Parts: sequence; C-alpha cells; structure tokens
Amino acid sequence: MKESIREMRDRVEKEMIDILKTYGVHGFSLYLIGLVSGWGEFMNEKKFAEIKKLGFKKGIAYSHAVIGSIYMKREMYDVALKHLLPSMKWAEDVHSNEDMAEAYQLVSRIYSAQKFYKEALEYNLKELAVLEKTGHPQHIAACYMGVGGKYDELGQYDKGLDYLMKSLQMRQSMHDSAGMVFSLTFLGTHFRNIKNYRQALMYYSASKKISDRLGMF
Repeated sequence: MKESIREMRDRVEKEMIDILKTYGVHGFSLYLIGLVSGWGEFMNEKKFAEIKKLGFKKGIAYSHAVIGSIYMKREMYDVALKHLLPSMKWAEDVHSNEDMAEAYQLVSRIYSAQKFYKEALEYNLKELAVLEKTGHPQHIAACYMGVGGKYDELGQYDKGLDYLMKSLQMRQSMHDSAGMVFSLTFLGTHFRNIKNYRQALMYYSASKKISDRLGMF
C-alpha cells in the first residue's frame, strides 16, 4: 500500500535522526530536514557552517529540537515532546547552555498550550536558571515575564507580580520599548485577574501608549 505524505515525512525524519546519531552533524542531512519541514531558514550556509563546528552530541540535540518545534507548531504536542525531551538530555550532557535554554522554553510552551501550568513553570524556571548564568538580558527579561505569567495562572499572584516587575524593570533599564509593551500588558492582566481594575487600566494604558508610538499593532 502506498504510504501517505505524513508516513513518508515521519519516515524521512526518523532516517535523518538516525544519520545524525551514526555520523554526527552533516549539512546535507540538515538540508533534508529543512526540505521535509519546510523551514527554509535552517538551510542557509552560515547556519551550516556554525552547526558543523559544534560536534556530535550537540548536533543531535539540535536536530531533535528542530523537529520537536515543527510538531509543536502543528499542535502535535505528544510527538513534539518525544523529540524535545531527548534534546534536553543531549544538551545537558554537553553543557550547551543555549540548547538547554531553548529546549526548556519549548517544553514550557507545550505545557502552557495544554494549560498544564505547574509543569510549564517547572521548565520555565529551568530555562531562567540557565539564562541568569549566561543569557542575554533581553532573554532573561522575557523569561521573567513568562515565569510571572505562570505563577499568575497558578494563583500565586505575589510571586507572579515579583517576576513581572523584574521583567519590566530590566526592559526599562535597557530602553527596550517593544519589550516594555509586553511586560506592561502582562502586568495589566495580573491586576485585572486580582480585580484591581484601576491598576490594570494604568498598565494597559501605558502599554498602548508605547505600542501606538512604535506602530506595533
């Protein structure tokens, strides 16, 4: 019986992972993953040159993360986790902070999409622990916002407010106006959730004022 498009895609993706596990990282195999997934941005020469230098285990972590994120975008969360959890393991084995942080973030997003906020928070905090050691301040500020939002979803509003304020203050210190729009919006939602509508309106208004100036929405 002729295999379906999905069966063919799944078979080729498995073959690509097997190639990476056996032979390490090869630009050609990543090129094929790019064709299967349609993610053309993973096929540029600069990215290939970077990946070739990273080594065997890091390449496996990367390939799992790419495929996991593909399935995540398609809302196939169980399949995505089957790739992202191994990606975390490989990244941890080689102490690749960048890959660990990315994998933790993606897993957190998957759990959030399914409203499993306790699990989502766990991985968001793991991501934050890595970023606070090595990450860019913009990434740390975004992670603070994510952690604050998860605490709010769990009804732990004091902790949520603490992290949301950290996010806003860090973005203010960097003069990151676009980032401030999101932090202010999250703060508005925080206060709306605890029925402090005066504070909510203040933060929502501040967010809208900046976003109008920047022409964001």
